[in-house]
Amino acid sequence: MIKKRFRNNVKQVKAYPGADVNSDHNLVVIKLKVKLKKVQKTQGREHLNLDLLRENNYRSRYNIEIRNQYDILEQVECEQSPTDQKEYVEMEWAKTKNTIQNAMKITLPNKENTKRKKWMTNEILNKMGQRRQYKNNDKERYNEINKEIKDDCRKAKENYINSQCNEIDKMGKQFRLREMHNKIKLVTSRIKRRNECSCIEDKSGKILFDSKQIVATCNQDDEEW
Repeated sequence: MIKKRFRNNVKQVKAYPGADVNSDHNLVVIKLKVKLKKVQKTQGREHLNLDLLRENNYRSRYNIEIRNQYDILEQVECEQSPTDQKEYVEMEWAKTKNTIQNAMKITLPNKENTKRKKWMTNEILNKMGQRRQYKNNDKERYNEINKEIKDDCRKAKENYINSQCNEIDKMGKQFRLREMHNKIKLVTSRIKRRNECSCIEDKSGKILFDSKQIVATCNQDDEEW
């Protein structure tokens, strides 16, 4: 698992048989002594929840804050009014941009960023905790809970997709096209799989793409062997 160049960095290797990984294999943890480069931290970009502006409460607060911020910047501009036309246009643009940004930061919260699946429920997480207790104690009970978890995950994921499809249909009827396309991308996104070979070459050198021909050729080779 470790390249020969970095073998001297390995300080300890330990197996954890009690880890709940739903596999016949055991989790292996390695302690390494590695010297890493110092990476400069960049300031993360804020992702405000702009969807809340459709609610009357947030929209009214945002409109009030826009007026307040604009009045403050208007007073500053009156004290420092430029004579050049170019400077005046740049100041007006900066005033408008700062007004919108400050009002959004004060009114809207950031989007919640959760690492777990959106269709995951607390009941499934509780069952996972129960399954962990039977990892090395009761294999039969462990398999029963594991089967229930798989069924619950399948149903929860199906219900989540159905609710998302209903929401997409509702967005289409309300002509919220941009949100509708973003939601479609979110629902239809899949993990990219590795390229799989769907063809073989027979003894004559001909490439076969049809699944029936591939199966017949494989069976023929097995009989000859």
